[in-house]
Amino acid sequence: LEEMEEREEIQRAIDLLPEQCRLIFTLCCLESMKYQDAADMLGVSINTVRTQMTRAFKSLRDSLSGKTFTSILFVVLSDKAIE
Repeated sequence: LEEMEEREEIQRAIDLLPEQCRLIFTLCCLESMKYQDAADMLGVSINTVRTQMTRAFKSLRDSLSGKTFTSILFVVLSDKAIE
């Protein structure tokens, strides 16, 4: 039950991100797309992707409790370590 509530809290926080920020976060974190690939797909610069990811993480950090945000960060970093 606690895990389900945490997932819902995460999804609500992601849904509150601005559209482009949410799309880039979804591509890079949830779908494990590389920043350059996301930039190419969306027709934006890699710096735009980096900026949007920074904004997404700041927003999620501000919106979520420490434990929940740490869970997201752990999953993202674990996926990136595999690449």
